[in-house]
Amino acid sequence: MNVRQNVYWSKEVKIITIIVTAILLFAVPNLIKNIGVLSSLALTLIMVTFAVCILNAPLYVTINKSRFILKKVLGKVVIKHDDITEVDLYASKYGSIRLFGSGVFFGYLGIFSAPPLGKYVAYIGDRKQTFFIKTQKGKTYVFSCKNAVSVVETIKKHSL
Repeated sequence: MNVRQNVYWSKEVKIITIIVTAILLFAVPNLIKNIGVLSSLALTLIMVTFAVCILNAPLYVTINKSRFILKKVLGKVVIKHDDITEVDLYASKYGSIRLFGSGVFFGYLGIFSAPPLGKYVAYIGDRKQTFFIKTQKGKTYVFSCKNAVSVVETIKKHSL
């Protein structure tokens, strides 16, 4: 049995991603024209940031008999059901602090911290569709996808 749900981007994520991408498409050619030390550093930082965000953007989640998989543009996050100690819906009432990553550009990606989860790795397209997974190794992840409620129930059936 395989379950697959796409990651939906909220309106906020779509708008910010489009605006920032448009700005980058304007800024990069201007930086290339005026190439200097500062422009080179800025161009490098912009290109690395853009690449990291787009390559880590979440696309969909899949659940099969033995594992949970988040497919990103490049690569995937795989968590075996046997490694899952807790899974549930997540709605932070306190807000999250971004420690490293993107706060809206191509989603909420990176390392965040918020009570009661503490530090976690996020791959979120829409904050209203989030759920968390805690593992035996002490790692906590927060994901989002369509039908998060049914995804959480499916994971619970296989792992807890």
